[in-house]
Amino acid sequence: MSMHDARYFNSAKRIHKDYNNKNLYNPYNKNRTGRQAPGKLGTGFKISCFLILAAIGVLIWALYFSQLFDIRNIEITGLARVSSEDIKNMVNDQEGHRRFWLVPEDNLLAFDKNKIASDLQAKYNFAALSVKRGIFNHTLKIIITEREFAYIWGEKDAYHYIDKDGYIIQDIQLLLQTATPLIVSASPTSTAAGAEPATSTAAVPAAAMATASTTLADIATASARDQLAFSELQKVLTDQQDKYPIIFNDGDDQISGGRVIIDHSYFDFIQKITDDFNDPKNMTAGLVADYFMLGQEFNTVTVQLNSGLIVKFNVSLGADDWNKQISNLFLLRTDLKDQFYKKIKHKIDLRYGDKVYYE
Repeated sequence: MSMHDARYFNSAKRIHKDYNNKNLYNPYNKNRTGRQAPGKLGTGFKISCFLILAAIGVLIWALYFSQLFDIRNIEITGLARVSSEDIKNMVNDQEGHRRFWLVPEDNLLAFDKNKIASDLQAKYNFAALSVKRGIFNHTLKIIITEREFAYIWGEKDAYHYIDKDGYIIQDIQLLLQTATPLIVSASPTSTAAGAEPATSTAAVPAAAMATASTTLADIATASARDQLAFSELQKVLTDQQDKYPIIFNDGDDQISGGRVIIDHSYFDFIQKITDDFNDPKNMTAGLVADYFMLGQEFNTVTVQLNSGLIVKFNVSLGADDWNKQISNLFLLRTDLKDQFYKKIKHKIDLRYGDKVYYE
């Protein structure tokens, strides 16, 4: 075969590639059937998404809108002073609201525990409070530790029960309020043999208390309005008069943030005076504290006795000196005997070490 014939033979047998039909495919891709057009979701995927959304909707409804987790019981423990019905009423009021403008708070999971705890603390100032959910028994549990009454604090025309640290527990509500501060005389009127009959103080205007020469005559001149206000306050305190020392602040305002802010030594000293006066070994002296006054003089606790006498103590010298001052008072009472109320008409001052001044 000639060279020309060979070239002709090869040209006749050559197979040309088909570029026009474009029937091209990747030979390494074995799945050539059921191909999905780009940008379109499959039916199976759509069904799966629908089922997931439906399940979430059912779950939200079951958790927050059905009765599966509704509040059926309110369990309150630890109360002695505050009525449990008052606490339940506050819970019921909150149940009527919706959280996030959507979910009703009568549901245990949606109920805002922090809000009810904050509201209860703002109103009652408990020592401790916790709120728990009882999911399986549909119960909202509120565990409370109340503060204990320790003193009655009077400032301006308002009176409060406070605890040993000065936290205000409860206001003493009076139907009649007066702009003139009142001092409470609410102690028993028993006196020792030979003592002058005890006089129950009616009301002490602040102006009268500000001087060191306050007498029963000054007290007797209190206005009719003060007398009426005191009478009402006395009725309110009738059951508490032997339990809690009454402290009147005649100085600058000391209440801030729901608490009496003073040096704790004042409370400690007043409690010690109260305990020593009530000690059986000292009862024969017949010295009974009606109330305590602060703010008139620096570092001074003034005690108004039910006989009308005023006793001044120094609170700054420490516990040992407190004992000495109180002992000096009882020694003076013992030494003077029947002459105690005859020689002492107004006040006793124990603030200067071992020296005792009286007039």
